[in-house]
Amino acid sequence: MDNLPYAPTTVDSGYGYVALAGHRGMAMIKSLSSDWCATLKTGLGMNNCIHLSRTNGDLRVTICNNDHTLSVYTIPDLQKLVVLDMPAAINQVQVSPDGQNMLAVCDDGYAYIYQLSDYTRIAQIQVSTDAALACAWKPTSDIFAVSSQDGLVQVYDATTYKVIAKLSSTEPRKTRNAPRSIQFSKGPLDLLVYAEHVSNINIVDTRTFESRQVIRLGPADRDAHIAGITFSSDNRSIFVGLETDLIQLPVDTAARRRFASARLL
Repeated sequence: MDNLPYAPTTVDSGYGYVALAGHRGMAMIKSLSSDWCATLKTGLGMNNCIHLSRTNGDLRVTICNNDHTLSVYTIPDLQKLVVLDMPAAINQVQVSPDGQNMLAVCDDGYAYIYQLSDYTRIAQIQVSTDAALACAWKPTSDIFAVSSQDGLVQVYDATTYKVIAKLSSTEPRKTRNAPRSIQFSKGPLDLLVYAEHVSNINIVDTRTFESRQVIRLGPADRDAHIAGITFSSDNRSIFVGLETDLIQLPVDTAARRRFASARLL
């Protein structure tokens, strides 16, 4: 995917495809196993999030635009399934691993949940009076987490929508502590990792949500801006993207099986 006509603002991969999107509603999807590639335009503003998912055997791409629209297309025929008009700009969207529900978090501080059989909104939760920034589902689809601009990560029961844990950033500066990336480990490992705006990542034991390890990246006298985080497919590493580097942190999976801690090697 050389010589792109725009700088991507969001990227996702999975199910044999890579998808990226950028400014002015531009998006591109490419097969990783063939020459198939397609471009499309959704909305008028910047695309904040692009997400690949599978529902009832159908592969879909969901694109969130700053003009408050959320568009869903099938892959590879790019049939438009729905365009949702949201109350505010959507910062991230995630489909539950069981393919039944979609979680969208917005600048208005709310998390919206949709049933994917007909894209009916089934719940809206006020997460914060500040913007809701990022979200993630646990692999079992029974728990999800949402981060917000005020430096909090709140974990919810996906059936009752009640808060079961409230976590916070360690960075004291309000302009630097917003958790902008969050992810649960893949089963059976039981970790939640979230990255603060700069320097710090937090690893939390999801068995109790009471044990946490904080890792600082970069020197103590300089901020390291974090672009994103993800677990490797085998859960043995956490990858952290910085402005100029990609850092790999090995996870001590043996210790996870023996002790109630989020200890890393």
